[in-house]
Amino acid sequence: MAESQGGSGSKSEAALADGVRRALAHHRAGRLAEAYAHYQRLLSTHPSHPDLLNLAGAAVLQMGDPALAGRHLKGALAVRPDFPDAHANLAAALQATGAHDEARGHLERCLELKPDHLAAWRNLGNNLRLSGRPAEACAAYRRALELAPADHDTRCYLGDALHAAGEVEAAIETYRSLLAEVPDHSRALGHLAAALQQQGRLDDALTFARQAVARDPADPLFQYNLGCVLQSAGRPEEACGCYEAALKLDPAYAKAWFNLGMMRQAQGDDAAAAAAYRRLIEVAPNHPSAAHMLDAVEGRTTAIAPAQHIREIFDRYAEGFEEHLVDKLGYSAPEALRAILDAHLQSEGKTIEDKPFRRALDMGCGTGLVARQVQDLVEAIDGLDIAPRMATAARRSGLYEEVFEEDVAFFLTEGSGHERDYDLALSADVFIYIGDLEPIFAALAKRMPGGGLFAFSVEDLDEGDFKLLPTGRYAQNRAYIERLAVAQGFAVLSRDNFTLRQEWNQPIAGRAYLLRHS
Repeated sequence: MAESQGGSGSKSEAALADGVRRALAHHRAGRLAEAYAHYQRLLSTHPSHPDLLNLAGAAVLQMGDPALAGRHLKGALAVRPDFPDAHANLAAALQATGAHDEARGHLERCLELKPDHLAAWRNLGNNLRLSGRPAEACAAYRRALELAPADHDTRCYLGDALHAAGEVEAAIETYRSLLAEVPDHSRALGHLAAALQQQGRLDDALTFARQAVARDPADPLFQYNLGCVLQSAGRPEEACGCYEAALKLDPAYAKAWFNLGMMRQAQGDDAAAAAAYRRLIEVAPNHPSAAHMLDAVEGRTTAIAPAQHIREIFDRYAEGFEEHLVDKLGYSAPEALRAILDAHLQSEGKTIEDKPFRRALDMGCGTGLVARQVQDLVEAIDGLDIAPRMATAARRSGLYEEVFEEDVAFFLTEGSGHERDYDLALSADVFIYIGDLEPIFAALAKRMPGGGLFAFSVEDLDEGDFKLLPTGRYAQNRAYIERLAVAQGFAVLSRDNFTLRQEWNQPIAGRAYLLRHS
């Protein structure tokens, strides 16, 4: 009996091993449906076999069903909780459903169990990068590359994470070193183009963007990247052609719809722009900018731009921001604010040596353009910016005592600044994203002592109180500003007209104000 039972068990194990070999042969050859069918047959007689559950989960994940994959993989872990591969595969399934935090937990558990698990390190890097933690992603990718130095895709992902972390030069070097070894790596070509474009190196960016499209013309990302470079180069019709090509390949490509709308608007075709924004709302109802830009192009005025719309604009320009704004657009608001402060201080008989201000608030501080203009007048400056990458750049500048990443009104009323006092407040080109300024004036009045000064710029509006312009920015009328000032206890000391910046080779009329709190 014992011998008979032993023989039956051996046959059963042999049959299982043979079935697994057949299934794996299909799996490795990319015949996923056949592989999964084999796994299912084997699971019908071995329903709690952790290896089968893991393999079945991996196959069905590759087939594009992360929910079913998750059920198999959770079954594997219920039987064998310390199964590194099942943790890694379950993390991939969770990541595909958007459960980034839960996925990260399984990746970390996998690496506790198997510290040299290559796929887990690479996927942890992807998870962290997509979760907005690029510096940590870089560390994970570097660990993966220690295990597999020739992993070209991971080197490219490292470049992506460096770019996202604001280390654009390091990202460019990473892409270039990869392309020196693999000249036709299309992702590296495309992403190198995007990094060079961000730095304003448009000729080089155009070269690499075209190479990426030539290498893989069916990838909508590369058509989109080429469109972005052409847009930056002031070639809107060619840019539109690339965006339209990307949308033929992927009709739900939200970024391409948005940029197509912006370009059609720049060409004066408001109807085509509105159509693009409406299509964007259809494919991405929660897009942070779509409804705002549709309101702008169709002439509807709102009180304030969506916070995420503002964040994305400035995070996109964080690297190379000053070159783009100052050198290309002739941005002059910081100098205009310094000029009205100097004129006032001179009229009061005060000098720079007096350090006439104790603490300043630089609203929308960006990279520190305003702070550099006034640092010799102030004992300490706090920076405030809603965009994370801008706030990071402000901290790196060394110009600020503290930098806060908050909305202006929230900062002054409920956030980090609601108990702080400032005898100088500065706002250069911030109110182009806020139409209704009453909440800001009211909140700031409570944070300023008598005699405190408020210097700011606006885009000038001829009629009405404030208006959302077709550009997606706001302009305010002089009478509106002065009415708000009086209502909140401010006296208007000066108002100077100046050219705020250039846009599409046209000057944008601005006005700089200096108010004093009573």
